[in-house]
Amino acid sequence: MNEKQNRVDFLDGVRGIAILGVFLFHLVLPVCGVNKLEWGTWFSKFEAPISFWLLSPLSLGWCGVPIFFVVSGFCIHLSYRRKPDWFDFACRRFFRLYPAYLVALLICAFLVPWTRIEFSWAGAAQIASHLAMIQNLDNRTYYEINVVFWSIAVEVQLYLIYPLLLGLVSKIGWRRALICLAALEIILRSIGSAFLIGKGEIPHWFTGLPFGYWFSWSIGAVMADAYVDSRPIPFANQSALLWCAAALGCYIFKPLQSFTFMLFAMTTAAVIAKLLSGRPFPVRLPAFLYRHLHLAGVRSYSIYLLHAPLMYGACAPVLSLKIAAKLHLYDTLPHPLIILCAELALWPLVVFISGLSYNYIELPGIAIGKRFVQSAARNKVVAT
Repeated sequence: MNEKQNRVDFLDGVRGIAILGVFLFHLVLPVCGVNKLEWGTWFSKFEAPISFWLLSPLSLGWCGVPIFFVVSGFCIHLSYRRKPDWFDFACRRFFRLYPAYLVALLICAFLVPWTRIEFSWAGAAQIASHLAMIQNLDNRTYYEINVVFWSIAVEVQLYLIYPLLLGLVSKIGWRRALICLAALEIILRSIGSAFLIGKGEIPHWFTGLPFGYWFSWSIGAVMADAYVDSRPIPFANQSALLWCAAALGCYIFKPLQSFTFMLFAMTTAAVIAKLLSGRPFPVRLPAFLYRHLHLAGVRSYSIYLLHAPLMYGACAPVLSLKIAAKLHLYDTLPHPLIILCAELALWPLVVFISGLSYNYIELPGIAIGKRFVQSAARNKVVAT
């Protein structure tokens, strides 16, 4: 495998777009008071504050999560194809992800006042579930401590069932395996739609099942497989605009809303497949913006782990004023534009702090993983 196949540089820019979208999505709620439209009988109610309509494109920033899932599937399979050794794979993944996650978890759980857990049995259960990365499987722990941690748990569980994917592919091939995984995800998302129509919401534990994201993650893996073998990239002839239009249509139609994630994942796959096939990026970005997105992409994991607590801290005074206004203790609220500017001003701070995390936690963790694998290999040679 040549150097070109070892590293796909444009994926850092894709990660940068994804993490910026997630950040912008999380500022919509404090600015507008809502971050999505309420449901009518079948469609979204188009009733919202003017501030929400002005920032409505940002409310779709959550689609950065399906982007991350597709990129993750690509990178995980590329890494394994480069060195198909399960011990090496597991060690490198653990030391790549867990140290930064653990530090962020401990900071949020014990140091940050607005995310700190209670010293009780309930608090102990919270920290235990997060340490084990199973918080996505219980409504009581799903969004606690840090609202973004649920997706980290889902990703890790997808890594755990990754050998099942490879086993399935070895038996029936990629095409049939993807059909099976698509059918499974469609069934689970259909059940989610039934929950949404019948009870008005989908239980968090159900939305957190890793099998509901297995196809969306695996389409990244199948592209990596073709890329390594220099075969035509799947989805390269798909229309990203049509997939995106389908996703937006489902987003406002209640019976199909559960399929939005899957469709945005397909949109991402279509774009990445075209880029892997050598086609130019659909939008030409200024050089300074591309450099910044690339930097954000490199630090995207730390940004993802740390941005929400920082944004909560900035929101705390605003929320206090809103509570005071409801109690008629304070009648003047900050203008949404002021709140927006305050939240946007956090972005450079988030990128800076995440850079510290990347340099002093992520990179050392990666280095420890490499040394651990090399040491295990040397001991194995000596033993034989």
